[in-house]
Amino acid sequence: MMNHKKQSKHGMGSHAHHIEEFKRKFWISLALTIPILLLSELIQTWFSFTLTIPYQQEVVFLLSVIIYGYGGLPFLKGMVQEIKKNASLE
Repeated sequence: MMNHKKQSKHGMGSHAHHIEEFKRKFWISLALTIPILLLSELIQTWFSFTLTIPYQQEVVFLLSVIIYGYGGLPFLKGMVQEIKKNASLE
C-alpha cells in the first residue's frame, strides 16, 4: 500500500504553486490572443471591420509562437519526459 505522506516529493505547497502558474500563463496567453484575433483577416471579415498594421501577418505569427511556447511549455516538457521514459522501457 502506498504511503500518502511520501506520495509527492514536492508537497502540497508545490501543487498550489503549479495551479497559480497555470492560471498566470492562461491569463497572459488570453491577453496575447486578443490582438491575434483583432488582426486576423477572417475575424475582420466576419465582423466587417478592417485593422491593418505593418507586418501584420508576421506580428500574428510571432504572437502565436509566443503563446504556443509560453502557454504550452509545461505540456511540451511533459511530452519530452514521457518520450524519454517510454524510450528507456524499450
